[in-house]
Amino acid sequence: ERFTIVPSWESYNKEVDDELCIELDPGMAFGTGDHPTTSMCLKAIETFVKPTDSVIDVGTGSGILSIASHLLGVQRIKALDIDEMAVNVAKENFKKNHCDDAIEAVPGNLLKNENEKFNIVIANILAHIIEEMIEDAYNTLFEEGYFITSGIIEEKYEEIESHMKRVGFNIISVEHDNGWVCIVGQKVSD
Repeated sequence: ERFTIVPSWESYNKEVDDELCIELDPGMAFGTGDHPTTSMCLKAIETFVKPTDSVIDVGTGSGILSIASHLLGVQRIKALDIDEMAVNVAKENFKKNHCDDAIEAVPGNLLKNENEKFNIVIANILAHIIEEMIEDAYNTLFEEGYFITSGIIEEKYEEIESHMKRVGFNIISVEHDNGWVCIVGQKVSD
């Protein structure tokens, strides 16, 4: 509803006051905003992320979801990608969006070495990789925290959803768009 993706060579005037613009060069890393998984994640971020939350963005790609979180007022954001080049692309995009000081961008392999806890874990990556990190996502979240995940094809989503339930997530939302699925789970204790 509120995010607008603007290629950095375009000049653009906001149409409404609460519009949030993300300046991006569609380029080397995944995440230009027009893919269904990206737009579903942006919607989920709008719905579930509050300014008081801390966010870790796993497989950040272009950094678009971290920038979106920053625009919503989130103070603590960590962006990870296993691909060093993606981390550099993300850093460039953070500079363009004047939030490079606000977001920690580092190479990292999923959540394997993550000791800090976060309110929100975002992962817009492939289903088989999400599969590997569901337990870690649960353990990285504070109580009541949300796991926002997409990059899941229709054929895989029931498997991912039931795995999330087994680990202890309450499934809050499942969105479908053009053969892709975005799942939001909340960490709740029994």
